[in-house]
Amino acid sequence: MPYTPPNGTDIADVTLHDTNYAIKYEPREAWNQSTFSALSKPKDTFHYSSSQGNFPNSGSLHQVTFELQGVALYVYGASEDALRTLDPKPYLHAPIDVCLNDECHPVDVHQAYLDAVDGSHAPVLLWSHSGLSPNKTTFVHIRMLAGESPAGVLRRATFEKVVYTEVRPKSPVAHPIPRGIYHKKTVLYDSVDRFPLARWSTESGASGPYGSVLNDMWHGKMPQWSYSARGHSFKIYGPPLESMKNVEHAAQRICLDHTYCHYVDVGHIYLSIPDSHEKLPVLIWSVDGIDPFTDHTITSEMVDRFYDHEARVMALSHIETLWVEIPPPPPPPPPPPPPPPPPPK
Repeated sequence: MPYTPPNGTDIADVTLHDTNYAIKYEPREAWNQSTFSALSKPKDTFHYSSSQGNFPNSGSLHQVTFELQGVALYVYGASEDALRTLDPKPYLHAPIDVCLNDECHPVDVHQAYLDAVDGSHAPVLLWSHSGLSPNKTTFVHIRMLAGESPAGVLRRATFEKVVYTEVRPKSPVAHPIPRGIYHKKTVLYDSVDRFPLARWSTESGASGPYGSVLNDMWHGKMPQWSYSARGHSFKIYGPPLESMKNVEHAAQRICLDHTYCHYVDVGHIYLSIPDSHEKLPVLIWSVDGIDPFTDHTITSEMVDRFYDHEARVMALSHIETLWVEIPPPPPPPPPPPPPPPPPPK
């Protein structure tokens, strides 16, 4: 039965790609990342773990873990086209368990690939589940199961993305608003509050200046920015791809009103930008349909696990907002003149 959101809310799908900050791979050395050319975008990624012989022989589980707050989730493995970019050794799809909190569900991955409608080009839906509580955090573990494989044949588990359905606030106002006058406003990076300001620098980009800051593992709190305004739509843009080539992007935790938060995989966003759009600002995150008559605050904080101690960058070009003005109603028409006096008798 489809989920019906409560009054004042709506549902929307959120995609966590395999490179998202919110996803952890254990043990880290057992998982590899592969980048390939996709049909619908220039590049895409997936993670995979392989074993040979009796697995696991080290006693450690190969697993993917993350948490979410939503009503449904969909787990995807890499497409057949993506798998062909790996070494040509023969392999079997390893079965997996998908565990929600403490309840585990075995998944026949081999059968999922056989059932895939477009398994060659599109990511393969391995497993889905609905009926989750939107008010509780669900802890998800995707575990590669033990088993034996013939000599010389690999057992392989892949993970490309997870899509989950979340409940989010919805504006009590329907658009367009009668008599409403809609305005678009562009707020440049240097008009937002940035912390610590001394660590931010101004760079020259293909479409104009932008602000950037490096991660720094020795300074405790990570860099961040904040912007508050009234509006029903906010769009956050990074510098064009042309200005950000050969840059390692830091993930960002972007929040609306300090409660509705997402880990944004900025690196994956730039990876999927076609060269034909390399001179255009890059949309990092957006929100729409919120209360247009309330002040909202957007915050973004750099997040990094420092696995490899690489210098990573958080950059901001500008923010676009849409807001609506309702002019006062026109004055009432003047009263009709009094009737003329009756003629004298």
